[in-house]
Amino acid sequence: MLESRNLELQEEMIKRYEWLFNHPHLHELSCLPIAGLSSCKAPIYIIEITFLRDSSNYTQFSYILNALAAFEQTIGCIIISKNNSLSLYFGLKGNCPAALSLLERGLLQFFPGSTFMRIDDIGHFLKTLFDPSKYSYVTSALAMPNESYTQPLLPSFIDLMGKQEDFVAFFLAQPICRNDILCSLNEFYEIHNILAQFSQTTYTNYKSDSKTSSNATANCCTNTCSESTTNTCTENHSTSKNCYSNLSFSTPFSLIAHRPSNVTETTPREAKVPSNAASPNSNEKKSESNNSSFGSSVIVTNTPTTKTTTTEAPKSINTTLLLNRANGSGSSNGSSTAHADSCGNSTSTTNTRNHSLCQTSYHALSFSSPNQYIQDAVSNLIEAITRYTALSKNKAYCFSSYFFSKRPDISMRAAYSYLGLLDNSSIFSPNIVSSWSCESPQFKSIFKSLKHFSHPSFCLSDNMGCVTNTVPILSTELINTLYLPISNAIP
Repeated sequence: MLESRNLELQEEMIKRYEWLFNHPHLHELSCLPIAGLSSCKAPIYIIEITFLRDSSNYTQFSYILNALAAFEQTIGCIIISKNNSLSLYFGLKGNCPAALSLLERGLLQFFPGSTFMRIDDIGHFLKTLFDPSKYSYVTSALAMPNESYTQPLLPSFIDLMGKQEDFVAFFLAQPICRNDILCSLNEFYEIHNILAQFSQTTYTNYKSDSKTSSNATANCCTNTCSESTTNTCTENHSTSKNCYSNLSFSTPFSLIAHRPSNVTETTPREAKVPSNAASPNSNEKKSESNNSSFGSSVIVTNTPTTKTTTTEAPKSINTTLLLNRANGSGSSNGSSTAHADSCGNSTSTTNTRNHSLCQTSYHALSFSSPNQYIQDAVSNLIEAITRYTALSKNKAYCFSSYFFSKRPDISMRAAYSYLGLLDNSSIFSPNIVSSWSCESPQFKSIFKSLKHFSHPSFCLSDNMGCVTNTVPILSTELINTLYLPISNAIP
């Protein structure tokens, strides 16, 4: 029995989860080199709190912190314990001059009667405060402050440390870009969706048997009878008549006219011609028009006149007449009759018999084993998704605390006392303490970064980028760290 899911993908997601939640790289910060200082040269403003009265509505000071985050202001809280005296400073770093006035007005509004003053020579103040030659040890405590307002954090921290110890506590909060929060949120979603598939391992063993039997018998019988009768009767009648005439007749006619040639005639002058006698000229025209030819002799007697006549040759004209005539008549009658009878008969018989048997046997054995580590990881991822969803909807800071003094035991005690007072069991509170002595190569670079109100950045091995020892917090969580009623802290 084998697990069919992608075990390589499971191992990859577990490594990503370990990197984001257990922070293995943060346990090795003392061995990692410091990266270059950020090129941001924004101005820094420092105010000294000379009197801060206790207030019942100090939790509303988060409105001021949200406004400062909107102005992209880095907030620093500095506590200096020296010679049984306590000094509190608030610092702002950013390119908005109005932010300092916003902080002062907020202190007066939510802590009525408070007194404070601005530090004029900020360069000298920062150089003196973050001078590495004045300290021999620096410790960083990484933890997320809680939102418990029943007991302010810093007054309890001062009471626990006592007033005889000399040390400096520096709490630094830088605004986080919302896009960075959303990128982390999407990564949590991705890891959760994949690891949830491996929260329980299931093994299955199955066996399947199948048997099929089939018998078939078929007999066919069919009876078919058909009868057909056809009668056909046809009659045809046809009559035709033709009649035409064709007459062909040809008769030659000759017309001859006799005129004396050189004959002198004497005709009386007033002789009358009979009415039925035509002149030679008219007779000639009539003969020509009727296409007939005949010969005649005409003598005209006139008053005695002498006339000479020339005899001409006879003339002939042929005339043809054609006449044809034919008569025809035809008639036809036709009739036909047809009769047909058809009859058919067929017989068919069908008998079908079928027998089928199908038998299947399935045996399965399945059991599952919960993966407790992955189930815990999935639960932590759900909490992380809820946490980063809240961070994406509000102003957030990346936060860390630093303690430095001349004695290593004091700085270590301050770091662990601060972690103990937080009492935060959240998965986002890794509670990691890192320390560097004055002999460490990173010692001076750490103070240089803190002097510019920037978290030290450490280079990871194998070119995996840089990390900082910070944790994301909300403005309501930052208040519990910044709130220090001096009137109660020092008698």
